Amino acid sequence: MKLQEYHAKRLLLAQGLPVPEYSVAATADEARTAADAYLKAGAGKVVIKAQVLVGGRGKAGGVKLAGSADEAQTVAAQILGMDIKGTTVQRVLVAPAADIAAEYYLACVLDRAARKVLLMGSAEGGVEIEVVAAERPDSIKQLHAHPLLGLLDHQARRMAYSLGLGTNHLKEFVTIAKGLYATMIANDADLVEINPLAIVNTPAGAQLQCLDAKITIDDSALERQPGAFPSLANALDEYLVPPRTIILRGPDHGIAQWRHALAACYRPDTVMLAIPAAVRNLPDALAKPVGPAVTAWICRGATCLPPVAELGAVERALVEG
Repeated sequence: MKLQEYHAKRLLLAQGLPVPEYSVAATADEARTAADAYLKAGAGKVVIKAQVLVGGRGKAGGVKLAGSADEAQTVAAQILGMDIKGTTVQRVLVAPAADIAAEYYLACVLDRAARKVLLMGSAEGGVEIEVVAAERPDSIKQLHAHPLLGLLDHQARRMAYSLGLGTNHLKEFVTIAKGLYATMIANDADLVEINPLAIVNTPAGAQLQCLDAKITIDDSALERQPGAFPSLANALDEYLVPPRTIILRGPDHGIAQWRHALAACYRPDTVMLAIPAAVRNLPDALAKPVGPAVTAWICRGATCLPPVAELGAVERALVEG
């Protein structure tokens, strides 16, 4: 499960990482209010960033600067509703524009072949890492965290030196690198990525800051996370425009979690209910329809059939693998 940038930043903040302040807006008026607060607090400009789960938003016009509250409102109105690679922008992130001195790439990724967490870094941050890997693979540095002790200080320092990071920011880098690892373990993530990890000029001096973040949660580990399933339902409800897709995983999830997932869909628009083939029967507790316009689709593996009935009529539907 991929997280939006603003959700990913929340998880980084929970581990104490240096994430600049930001706001999330669903309307142009909300973006104007947020921008006005940052500008009055001393920001020269603000950045408006589309919140989508696909790459290339900058090239598509989904990231723009604004120098006034009125301009921020205009820019947000242009970005909201924009189609980026088939995804409609529903929210924008508003933040003070950073005075960037240097950009790096840093990520923790699950190396399934080695059965270890892989720390990856590059001095070429702020660009698509896939392009860097294809054109300049030697510029990407890698090392594995210790399988039992985690990412150690000397490993983080070694990565910093390999990226050419000066000693002035060495301590900050070690803290951030270990924080990435901690974020990954705490949330059962497959990927925790900062791009760019930037040296930013601030009134307090140059500092390393996490300007953008990408996190992917392992779907199969959701039951290990207390409250993860309700959060998943809310996240899907936020991310998707009608028809919304709610994925119910089972049969191990409790009936209360199923109810919560469906409750997130109670609104006057169409909802697609994607049911994995592993789910043999929907719980009897779902007999009561969630909403008059909620249409259920039955999925067999990766194939979804057309809508078969209102939800209340398929609460005991058999899903064959």
